[in-house]
Amino acid sequence: MKKVYSILLLTALSFSSRGQCTGPTAICQNINVYLDAAGTATILASDIDNGSTDDCATGSLTFSASQTAFTCADIGTGPGLMITGAYDGPLSGGTPKGVELYAGSAIADLSVYGLGSANNGGGTDGEEFTFPAISVAAGTFIYVTTDSAQFNIFFGFNADFITGSMGINGDDAVELFQGGVVIDVFGDINTDGSGQPWDFLDGWAYRNDLQGTNGGTFTSTNWTYSGINTFDGQTSNATSPIPFPVGTYTALSAGISVMLTVTDGLGDTGSCTALVTVLDTIAPIADLATLADEAAACEVLTLTVPTAADNCSGPITGTTSTTFPISASTVVTWMYDDGNGNITTQDQNVIISDNIAPVADATTLADLVDDCEVSPIAPTATDNCLGTITGTSTITFPVTASTTITWTYDDGNGNITTQDQIVTINGLDVTTTLVSTTITSNAIGGPLTYQWIDCSNNSAVAGEINQSFTATLTGDYAVIIDNGTCSDTSACVNVLVTTCPGPTAVCQDIIVYLDGTGNATIGDTDIDGGSTDDCVTGGITMSASQTAFSCTDLSSGSGMIITGTYDGPLPGGLPKGVELYVGSAIADLSNYGIGSANNGGGTDGEEFTFPAIAVPAGTFIYMTTDSAAFNAFFGFDADFIDGSMSINGDDAVELFQGGVVIDVFGDINTDGNGEPWEYLDGWAYRNDLEAANAGVFDYTNWMYSGINVFDGQTTNATSPSPFPVGTYLAAGSGTPVTLTVTDGLMNTDQCTALVTVLDTLVPIADLATLADVSGDCEVTTITAPTASDNCAGLLTGTTTTTFPITASGTTVVTWTFVDASGNVLTQDQNVIISDVTAPAADLATLTDLSDDCEVAMPTAPTATDNCAGAITGTTTTTFPITSSTTITWTYDDGNGNTITQDQIVTINGLDVTTTLVEPTITANATGVTYQWIDCSDNSAIAGETAQDFEAMVTGDYAVIITDGNCSDTSACVNVEVGGIENLVDLGMTVSPNPSAGIFNVSFDNTVSGIVTIVDANGRLIQSQELNNNSLLVDLTAYQSGLYFMQVATENGVSRERIVKF
Repeated sequence: MKKVYSILLLTALSFSSRGQCTGPTAICQNINVYLDAAGTATILASDIDNGSTDDCATGSLTFSASQTAFTCADIGTGPGLMITGAYDGPLSGGTPKGVELYAGSAIADLSVYGLGSANNGGGTDGEEFTFPAISVAAGTFIYVTTDSAQFNIFFGFNADFITGSMGINGDDAVELFQGGVVIDVFGDINTDGSGQPWDFLDGWAYRNDLQGTNGGTFTSTNWTYSGINTFDGQTSNATSPIPFPVGTYTALSAGISVMLTVTDGLGDTGSCTALVTVLDTIAPIADLATLADEAAACEVLTLTVPTAADNCSGPITGTTSTTFPISASTVVTWMYDDGNGNITTQDQNVIISDNIAPVADATTLADLVDDCEVSPIAPTATDNCLGTITGTSTITFPVTASTTITWTYDDGNGNITTQDQIVTINGLDVTTTLVSTTITSNAIGGPLTYQWIDCSNNSAVAGEINQSFTATLTGDYAVIIDNGTCSDTSACVNVLVTTCPGPTAVCQDIIVYLDGTGNATIGDTDIDGGSTDDCVTGGITMSASQTAFSCTDLSSGSGMIITGTYDGPLPGGLPKGVELYVGSAIADLSNYGIGSANNGGGTDGEEFTFPAIAVPAGTFIYMTTDSAAFNAFFGFDADFIDGSMSINGDDAVELFQGGVVIDVFGDINTDGNGEPWEYLDGWAYRNDLEAANAGVFDYTNWMYSGINVFDGQTTNATSPSPFPVGTYLAAGSGTPVTLTVTDGLMNTDQCTALVTVLDTLVPIADLATLADVSGDCEVTTITAPTASDNCAGLLTGTTTTTFPITASGTTVVTWTFVDASGNVLTQDQNVIISDVTAPAADLATLTDLSDDCEVAMPTAPTATDNCAGAITGTTTTTFPITSSTTITWTYDDGNGNTITQDQIVTINGLDVTTTLVEPTITANATGVTYQWIDCSDNSAIAGETAQDFEAMVTGDYAVIITDGNCSDTSACVNVEVGGIENLVDLGMTVSPNPSAGIFNVSFDNTVSGIVTIVDANGRLIQSQELNNNSLLVDLTAYQSGLYFMQVATENGVSRERIVKF
């Protein structure tokens, strides 16, 4: 009976016409091969054999492969980086936790990738971990975990990266990012995985071979799962009943398809296909074993780039991260990268040695001469490496006695030059000039003090402390001169006093303005302020010591100071404010600010900051709280309006520069009511020649109207004591000019006036109109225009416009010309950007897209634009696509230039083929849902929703396949059920199922019979006799997939479906 069973079984399994001999069964295995130094590799056909068998027992099998030689052209071109597995370990704290990743192709910079987890269906947390900037070779598996120690204990090797972002449980999802965009995902980020098909709590999930990245759309059937709690009670992966399949993933398109043909002694053949992944792991070899040192005195601007030879990439040019030029000795590391993840580095020494001494910028230093002391500006030298070097000296400054200064220039590299400079201290000028009864000291400059003395007893003449002294009594007189550093006494001069003293010279200070040539002239009488003569000699003549002025005479006063404050009489106590004076040109007024201190309450800090404008020298600035009241009272407009100047006559005002107080009116810590500086309903004005006080107020440096002087007045002009608008004369702000007055008796007198020379003429543009500048995409720079100035000569324009200019249309560039006196000219120039070139698609033809049911949103194609660069296509197509169509992609550069490109989409429909191994029909489609029907009436068979269906009675059957939103029905299959194949229940249990290849089979009682295993195509895989209550089935040598196990006994047969992952 046993033989009869075997014959019937073989007939049921559709064995060949040879009876029990079906011919060889080819079984393949995927392998990796590694290129040698010549860029080649070879294999034997048997290398891809994975245990092919032959049941004809005709002797040994022979193997042949469709390809056995490989070159660099065959290097695998798999995906970049993808998720291949996730695990939830059993050790303390549920560790290790993490993911396995696979690099299908060489990655030059891993930092473009990152990971993130989505816990408990809470949605994306974005990219929580970014990989470092390293290269990774093709075929590399990468392991990321939360705990390095627990990972090593469980898996037996070290993880590559540690991050808390992978603290995932079996119900959590993981996202893989590239350039900030999700390219792969495991799990549904918006769904808690607990109880879902993809739940791997205390177990694992692993990507099926040949399944690629999913672009963020997860399909659970593309993965294999251990089942939940698989790891419970385990201490290592190796000893687990269903271990995590470390590093076993085979990537789609990662290798070359090679067909293995197996031939037996009867000439029967079988074939299968293996993927041979060709890898290059040989690093480039430098062409020069040692790179020559590069030496220079100061710097190395560039180096000749070395090269290396590679088995695949040919000559490789080195790259380096070293910044050039190199100005200090260093080691340059060159890197050779073959593009397959293999990198060689090579060092080269750069040696900088300087032995050239600095050269003084001035061949001879000018002698220094002063009356009392000198504190010179250090001279400079030029060094071949450092450039400008400032000299140093051991001399103590200031120098108060004639000497020689030795300046030293040291370049810091041991090269030193010295240079001498002569210093002569002359002493003060104690000469005098006598004109009639007036003696004048010839010592000028400041600061100087004078004290006239009577030589008869060397006593001081009371009150005579000016540069000139007019004697009222005949006698001998001298002057003591003191400049604050040293003092000296002049020789005594005899003065004869008569009854007719002669003329009295009276001067007035004036302002002159340079013309377009940079010159100005005055008459002798222009500085006369009302000189007189009491000798009645028929008139006086006048002579000025200087009447012609140029740009070299421009006044060089202080920056800005407070010159006056006012507290007006109009309703509300208006106007209130200050007058300020600009002694020298200010390029940026925003360096200055102002604040008030009311009622002695101390500083309020800088309450108002002036705008960023230029102001010429000699400008008076008026600031108030109320523009209308100011104009009504003073008759002109104020320059700035701000509430910070809401001051009464007992309040103080502070002037700031760079946040520091440089001038103050009043005592900020004292209420001015009743103080000497009070100006309630009046004004205070700074005395001529008084400078800024750095925040220390002296009320004697000011003059005051007295309180209530403005009461009842409506304008400043009609007030009995008007505010002296714009009359302040700054110290050192003019050129001293001596006026000599002579009468008919040749009696003379002198006085000195200050002539303030100002330049108020703005520069003149050299071109009346600037030509427009045009460009297709951008204008990177423009040649700056120039202007001519009466004093500065040629000025080059500056602009605040940012370059390059890329905005389409017209941009106006404003050029600014500012001379040394703060006179500003602006000139506009048009920049026109016009782009008329359309983008060009990066791919001439887009790859067609196909799917069984639908196509999700594909990666948008790109185009390159002459201006915008890379442009991503857009489409109006609605996704997902469920029927064949054409997608039209549009590339728009934003400047009105557009092109389109088509991409064909084909929807194939579902796989509704089946395989019959009577009485079992198996649907060949995987990852879908099933409903078996009886073709006699097309009714659904209750409970039959598995991939396979075992018919209990003879009939025609079909299956309805459903995948997402689409479904289809297979052809009806006739199944014959009968004969001696009675189905019996042997109490058969298979565990684990699925498994990696080892299946434990147990029965309720001892079973005697024949056990056969066939694959999904009906081919016999194994057969053995059974006389026991258990059985071990080993399919580790066979490919992953679906198998059928049948136990045939005298009483009937029992079948079980088993799955190897």
